[in-house]
Amino acid sequence: MKEKLLRYNLEYTQKVEALLSDLSRFSDQQLNHKSSPESWSALQVAEHLALSEASSLAYVRKKMTFTTEFPTVGLPEIARSLFIWVFLYQPIKFKAPTVVGTAALPSHNSLEKVSLQWMTTRIDWHDFFESMPEELVNKAVFKHPRAGRIGWWHLIRFFKDHYSRHQQQIKKALSNQVST
Repeated sequence: MKEKLLRYNLEYTQKVEALLSDLSRFSDQQLNHKSSPESWSALQVAEHLALSEASSLAYVRKKMTFTTEFPTVGLPEIARSLFIWVFLYQPIKFKAPTVVGTAALPSHNSLEKVSLQWMTTRIDWHDFFESMPEELVNKAVFKHPRAGRIGWWHLIRFFKDHYSRHQQQIKKALSNQVST
């Protein structure tokens, strides 16, 4: 079962790698361009995604230092995951949690730095899942800020759905930019 989880995580990592490769066609100036003062640049969106995943891992690691008793994934966790999915595919804008929101995002950054940060986090997630005891594979350790506890499969699904939602935002931010 853990092998399937690792493969599922790897599939997501490959999506991240493909996005970062696509972004490499643009200059840092283009990637930092904001269509309006209140919007995020393409790099800010990418960094938001990277920070979201890094803070999720930090939460999980911290939580696991306090306890090893977690609920087994069941219908409530599946329902929460479905809620997150529906939530992310709404056409309305939601305020990001402070730790991954506008205040946490530099106004100017480089693709090299964001890529390194995000890929380091992806490697850290792989290593975490690789070393995770098999008995935790079907446990709900992560607590989503809006939905509550979900399982590992749901967490990676959240990362994928969160990525898909923001991929559209990145495309929009770059739509009037000419690649180099």
